[in-house]
Amino acid sequence: MKPQELIDWLKNIRSIIIYNISIEEVYTKKIFYSIIILLLAAFYNRINAIGSQFHSFSKRKLYSTIKGNLYISDLWIFAAIIILIMYFVLPDSNGSAGFLSARLGFLFFILLIIWLSAQKYPKWLIILSVIVVLYCNFKLVKYYASAIKTLNKIAVNCNEASLQIEPNSIVLPLNYSDNWLVGHFSNYLGIDKPMIILENYECGTGYFPLKWNKNIMPNILLGNLSSNEFPCVFWESNMENTKVKIDYVFVLGTFEKISDSCNLNIKNVVLDNYNLIYSNNNCQLYKIKSH
Repeated sequence: MKPQELIDWLKNIRSIIIYNISIEEVYTKKIFYSIIILLLAAFYNRINAIGSQFHSFSKRKLYSTIKGNLYISDLWIFAAIIILIMYFVLPDSNGSAGFLSARLGFLFFILLIIWLSAQKYPKWLIILSVIVVLYCNFKLVKYYASAIKTLNKIAVNCNEASLQIEPNSIVLPLNYSDNWLVGHFSNYLGIDKPMIILENYECGTGYFPLKWNKNIMPNILLGNLSSNEFPCVFWESNMENTKVKIDYVFVLGTFEKISDSCNLNIKNVVLDNYNLIYSNNNCQLYKIKSH
């Protein structure tokens, strides 16, 4: 990531932004500037204390004066500085695991706030900072509550669809929703009963303690086609083993939003081989036709 982008992430405290940057940064920036004001006030108090004790110039006198104004709590600011250096030096991703910058930024602010909490400030500055932070937190929580209500409706709809799925079935989820937060909402299908849901990114990454058992995994087909015939959709399958057809296709969003040839091919295969058995405002469920 570019240094300017990393600086912008610090200014809007990107590591605590959850849903929408443009909405949330209005308040996270206010929190950032409150932290900066407290930081400047703390440095001013520390420099002022050193200046009041330092009257004549000498290296020994300067060293002893600075040493006398260091406290155990200052270990937090030194730790924060180390994390900040790592924030600018380390890459955001190594090709598989990512979001390192946001995590380091979050840790930096935690360490910095711990150090700030150990400093002395004028009472009026503390009260003003608390009011600003509480106001921003209230506005953020209010926005989060509205966002969660929308996501909750989608999650409930997914779980309602699962009532139509027989236990131990194989389910292929297809995500055509324009909401980036619902990428793994198909997992709500498996809350109440056992089933094989062919969407689990943890199994394929290699750094989670979870993986597919490819030795016993069958050759899983959508209709009569295997996974390698659909470049836009992937599900784990072992083509050397017995052929097994997908029992249900779960569509999050709608087929109407797709236009590329690959997904149109998937749509045609689903409509030819599966019946629509359940539908609501957020998803559809198709069951394989009986022959």
